[in-house]
Amino acid sequence: MTKEFIPHDLGNSARILQNDRRGGNDILDHVDKEEFTDRLKNSVEICNKDEQTVTISKEHSKEKTKEQYRHLIDEEKTKSTEFRYEKITNVVIYRGENMILENGIEYRSVEEYLKSLR
Repeated sequence: MTKEFIPHDLGNSARILQNDRRGGNDILDHVDKEEFTDRLKNSVEICNKDEQTVTISKEHSKEKTKEQYRHLIDEEKTKSTEFRYEKITNVVIYRGENMILENGIEYRSVEEYLKSLR
């Protein structure tokens, strides 16, 4: 995200309840909005821009190994994961040069990848 996440559903629901013709109520005015937002962000895995960090360590190898992409070629694993995210691409981020293997797995330089996100 490029801005701070602000859920509008709670405020909209509170206004609807307050303006109910059958006698409004203010129950949602007593909800801790900060805790509500944090719990919602965690449940749907939303991060504000300042929370989106990547740490590159010595474990981020310059080598290319099957261990790095074994889950990408496991059709069952990708199908069971894609329902939570979008289509999974065959890309491995690593500390080497950009290249595509014969099996279609793409290796992308972590440095170039992170610069492309700006």
